[in-house]
Amino acid sequence: MVFAKEHGLLRGHLKSKTLKYLSFFMAFALFVLFVSTYQGLKSQVVERFEGRRFVMPSQVYARPLELFPRLSISRSLLVEDLKRLSYKKSSSLDKEGTYKKGPFGLDVHLRAFDFWDGPREAMLVRLHFDASFKTLLSITDATGEEKDLIRLDPLFIGGIYPKLIEDRHLVPLDRVPSLLIEGLLAVEDRGFREHYGVSPSAILRAFLANIKAGSIVQGGSTLTQQLVKNLFLTKKQTLSRKALEAAMALIVELSYSKEEILETYINQVYFGQNGNRGFHGFSLASQRFFGASLEQLEVSQIALLVGMLKGPNYYDPRRSPKRALARRDQVLGIFYARGLLAKESYQKALSRPLLVKPKARLSLATYPDYVDLVKRQLATFYSKSDLEQEGLRIFTHLEPRLQEAANDSPRTSNCRPRNSISTEENTSSIKGVRTGYVKGISQRRARTMDRMVCGGLELRVMPIHS
Repeated sequence: MVFAKEHGLLRGHLKSKTLKYLSFFMAFALFVLFVSTYQGLKSQVVERFEGRRFVMPSQVYARPLELFPRLSISRSLLVEDLKRLSYKKSSSLDKEGTYKKGPFGLDVHLRAFDFWDGPREAMLVRLHFDASFKTLLSITDATGEEKDLIRLDPLFIGGIYPKLIEDRHLVPLDRVPSLLIEGLLAVEDRGFREHYGVSPSAILRAFLANIKAGSIVQGGSTLTQQLVKNLFLTKKQTLSRKALEAAMALIVELSYSKEEILETYINQVYFGQNGNRGFHGFSLASQRFFGASLEQLEVSQIALLVGMLKGPNYYDPRRSPKRALARRDQVLGIFYARGLLAKESYQKALSRPLLVKPKARLSLATYPDYVDLVKRQLATFYSKSDLEQEGLRIFTHLEPRLQEAANDSPRTSNCRPRNSISTEENTSSIKGVRTGYVKGISQRRARTMDRMVCGGLELRVMPIHS
């Protein structure tokens, strides 16, 4: 009897030990399965995130106007050039992209721009003209130092787009107004800096708000989830898609910094459609709706763009101005409630109209024939995918005023297909076999810039990130 009792205890001990080992083995197997699934999903997310984050069409620019002492140019003509570049008349010149007439000539707050030979910081300059305002006499900066030469930023004349046309202008986070950043987070994701891609409190808050309203009036997605959905997923509302969205958002948060995620969102977010052309990013939306850079935006304009994220087409200020105005004022109220605006600034912004510029015909190129010529010339040296996705910046010698004057004249091309191109190894020059036109490649401090000349067509090409 004692033996039977001991035998029963032994069997129970062995059974308990077996269950413990079995449980451990199952837990280990589940852990291995999770890790392998996570790693597989992570590699897909990172690869696709990097691939989509900075997919950009090439940007083609006209020749920048160079100003120097004794240049024969009238003040009125120069003002026309500034307006063509969307510079605004201003009495304070406190923002980039503004100008002011004076008794001596013209004050201009030049925008920062990344030229082929190096970046140019934003700067204030004074342009002194003669008494007739027909000749530029001298150029001085804000300190009174004389300048021998300055460039205006070049006019964007077109892009080289992929079949699925998605247009965007990249802007680094440090050039985004702080009000736009803080206002975006206040409206779209107040817990962005604390959560890891998914916010349970936001989901619960949205759930309660939707129950109270009897319809979907609020989403629980974080800014990271919105980015993942826009980059990778469909708009179909299913539990499996939401679960995948949450998992991908977590992976993005673990793989990238908050600054990288925020910058990508600001450059990627969808702002509407024009035919088959989608507009992405705050920078391009600012140009499209206001004809201004982000740095030039007023408080009310920033609020309108942030408010449009809830429904870019629904709150389109051109299609539905009353609806857009109501949404803008709602967002301004959030800015004020969160302490982003003083009462005076809030009331001033509320009193402002929408300030949306009239809709212009938006084509893929302002000068399509010229851009097509550029594209055909570049096809000799760059792959189709590089031209359509790598965000190359192409500087040409197109002079907009001369081109516009010649638009009604018979057009000819002095850059026709030639025989093969030979490359001289171990040198920096590429020459046409019969033409002798030099196509040089130079390196400047990690900035890669190609220079090509074909007849009267000269191109400088550089990566947008350099």
